[in-house]
Amino acid sequence: MKNIKLIFIALFASTLATSCLVDDDVPRDFGQSPTIVGFESSSATESYFSDEGAILREYTVVLLGKGGDGSLPEEDITITYEVNSAESTATEGQEFDFVDSSGQFVIPAGSTFALFPLNVNTGGLNPDSPTQLVLDLTGTTSEGAVVSELDKRLIITFVGCESNLGDFTYFNPNAGNAVTFTPTDESPVIFEVSALPYLTSGGNPIPFLLNDVCGDIVIDSPVLGGAYRVIGDGEVNDDGSVTIRYALYQAGEIFGDFDYREQPSTYIPN
Repeated sequence: MKNIKLIFIALFASTLATSCLVDDDVPRDFGQSPTIVGFESSSATESYFSDEGAILREYTVVLLGKGGDGSLPEEDITITYEVNSAESTATEGQEFDFVDSSGQFVIPAGSTFALFPLNVNTGGLNPDSPTQLVLDLTGTTSEGAVVSELDKRLIITFVGCESNLGDFTYFNPNAGNAVTFTPTDESPVIFEVSALPYLTSGGNPIPFLLNDVCGDIVIDSPVLGGAYRVIGDGEVNDDGSVTIRYALYQAGEIFGDFDYREQPSTYIPN
């Protein structure tokens, strides 16, 4: 198992990257830089197993770069969006309803974020397989504001099937014995797993978040204070074991040789 000092490496790499980003000999007009907006998270999971009626959920869109001199916007920033019908499998009126169907929303002047509201129809979720709504930010109607290409998309997954994980501890030869799967407050199908296979930090296990979407495992989890992300997939097997494959990312790129997508690792119930 690799024991790495990830936080130190992250700080060192960040210093090197910063020193290479700006050439002191090239004049730059930072007052002309745009305000950048995007979704705070690229995914969300809504899990309900009984009809609780329509429940309001909100998803955050943030200022990723303030532009100009770094001050807060003095005017409202109006952001437009659309449903990506080619990628979406959820249906308006079934799993969800828009609170506002205008196709736009606003980050108010002086603020750093806006909340995008959506009604989740808890009685309309598929009990056998997940569906998803894919939203794309398409632009802004505000001068000097642009949408981040990397953060323009939000995938909302609707889950109506319960997870069978978390009732016991697991053994993983690459992560240790007595690994726990703890349901989070965010969702009963999102678990904090106490140890990541293959990697430790300072000899200590690295916990991460795992999403059980009707037996398909989805991993997109910040680790080590958010300096890195673990991104991967997997499945819940017929015997109750959980197999995952993942890579460690920093700034959107696989970090070093920490790529285990071709090295599946399995958690076996104790």
